[in-house]
Amino acid sequence: MPNLVGIKDFKEIDLLVPNIVEQQQIVQEIESRLSIADEVEKTTNQSLQKSESLKQSILKKAFEGKLIK
Repeated sequence: MPNLVGIKDFKEIDLLVPNIVEQQQIVQEIESRLSIADEVEKTTNQSLQKSESLKQSILKKAFEGKLIK
């Protein structure tokens, strides 16, 4: 395969790995942000459900002639 680095070349690459404390901090930050993302998703889904319910309610009233005087 063209442009594929061989194992010998790969072994010569220096990889910097954060110490264990920094790794734990990174994991905590990621988990915190994922938790926030989950809450945003939950709130969004609830809002979409409420929106659909409101839409159905408005349509029902419209067909019943109750939206106008």
